[in-house]
Amino acid sequence: MYRVEIYLETDSWYLGTRERKAGYFMHCRLANGSDYDDLKMMTVNGTYNHCLLVALNAALGRMAKSSEIHIHSANCYILDMMENNLPEWEKNDFLTKKGVAVKDRDLWQEISGRIRDHIIVLERGMHEYSHWMKWMFTHDGDGVDNSVDK
Repeated sequence: MYRVEIYLETDSWYLGTRERKAGYFMHCRLANGSDYDDLKMMTVNGTYNHCLLVALNAALGRMAKSSEIHIHSANCYILDMMENNLPEWEKNDFLTKKGVAVKDRDLWQEISGRIRDHIIVLERGMHEYSHWMKWMFTHDGDGVDNSVDK
């Protein structure tokens, strides 16, 4: 079984809706002993949580074999929802206890399906790639500096 590290980050932790850079850095060691790394950056319009869900969904979409996946994020809300609410949401067709669809229902449904065959380990807090990824988001050559929250 592979051990895969997924590091999530955005260029801004501002909670409101805005256009921002989001993405993941993925690392794993392949069966032949070589390392595999993948950095995916994207521009997403949405809240901090929504943008991280988009990045997480994209990263999980890369998984082809059952693996032990370590998801690293400073966003404890997303990780807490995965750990504490996702199993209940699955049972209730992704509706809250009040019968309302959970926010970002479509993304949560996709994530739920994509983690089904994996062992998921949630790693809370800033990670070793946080600052590097934020730097990459603001220095990608597009001439836009998104480093200051507005």
